[in-house]
Amino acid sequence: MSFHFPSFIREFRNGVAQVDWQLNPDGRYYMDDDGYGMTPDVEINIHGFIDRNGHVLVKFRYVSDNKELEVMRKEAEQIAKRLNNG
Repeated sequence: MSFHFPSFIREFRNGVAQVDWQLNPDGRYYMDDDGYGMTPDVEINIHGFIDRNGHVLVKFRYVSDNKELEVMRKEAEQIAKRLNNG
């Protein structure tokens, strides 16, 4: 896996980190200082959670709101806890 467009691995909490992965930037990404080159592209981001070894705990997917991210984080933390205690 690699990030071509602006993407982020957020801070680790309880052994997991949220990953915000931009698959496609909005059209302003391509424009120059004069606005030339702008495209009608829509920004597409997916989100997932990894452990400290980079293993994906919760699969990447499109998220519509922060409540969904909170549910994903809880799931990832439960998986990480189970893996570390197993």
